[in-house]
Order: sequence, then C-alpha cells, then structure tokens
Amino acid sequence: MRSLSGPVLAGVLAVPRTDNSMFIVNFTSQELAIGLRRATQDRLSAATLNGKALLKPFQVLWFE
Repeated sequence: MRSLSGPVLAGVLAVPRTDNSMFIVNFTSQELAIGLRRATQDRLSAATLNGKALLKPFQVLWFE
C-alpha cells in the first residue's frame, strides 16, 4: 500500500481501492497511529497528513 510506511496495527483495516485510493478504519476504542510514507490528503476531512496519522477510536480516513 503505497501511502503506508509499513503494516498497520491490529485493529486497523486498510482497504485499497481500484482508483488507487485507500480506506483506513480504526475498529478499536483506542487511538492508534499509522505511519505514512508520503504526504497524503484525507478525502473525508480534506486534511493533509504527513509522517504519522493518529486515528481516533472508530475513525475512518480515505486517502488519495
């Protein structure tokens, strides 16, 4: 998965899409971090994320 710098933690699901975007879902009630290989934009919030993203409990991101 091009945007991620490594495997995701248990409790996080990364789903690649055919348009080269990706859904990232935190299925836990804890805040979890994911590493990012490059700066990317979340389509849902329009926030630009770089280096590391903190996923709030049950948060969904949709990366470019």
